[in-house]
Amino acid sequence: MLSSVPLAYLWLMAAIATAISTFAVIKAWPQAPARLRILFPLLTSAGGGGMALEFHLRGYSPAGGLTMYAFGLIGCTVGATPLVRAINRQFAETNGVAPKGGFKTPRRQAAFLAVCLTVSLFAASIVTD
Repeated sequence: MLSSVPLAYLWLMAAIATAISTFAVIKAWPQAPARLRILFPLLTSAGGGGMALEFHLRGYSPAGGLTMYAFGLIGCTVGATPLVRAINRQFAETNGVAPKGGFKTPRRQAAFLAVCLTVSLFAASIVTD
C-alpha cells in the first residue's frame, strides 16, 4: 500500500512522527537539558535516514525503511509513556534523588513498550507490501 505513495509523503510522515516523539519526550521530561531538545530530533532523523539508505542499498524500497522508522518511533512513544510516568513517579517519591541501586523498571510497563513496538513494526511491514 504505502510502497506506491510518493517518497516525499513518506518523508513527511517520518518528519511528523519525529515531531510527535520529540514533543512527547520534552513533555515527559520538562527539566531536560537544552541540548536534548536539539539532539533528540537530529539523532532520530539521522536514524530514520540511515534506515531508508540501508533499505535502498540492500535493494529494497526506501519506502519500507521510512515506514518502519515512522511506525516504530510512534510505537516506542506510545509504549514508553506509562514507563516514563512510572519512573517520574519514583523520581518524585525520592525527592529528585536517584536511589543507590537506580530506579526499578516496572515489568508491566516494559512489556507494554515491547508489545507496542512489535505491533507497530508488524503493522508497518503489512502496509509496506
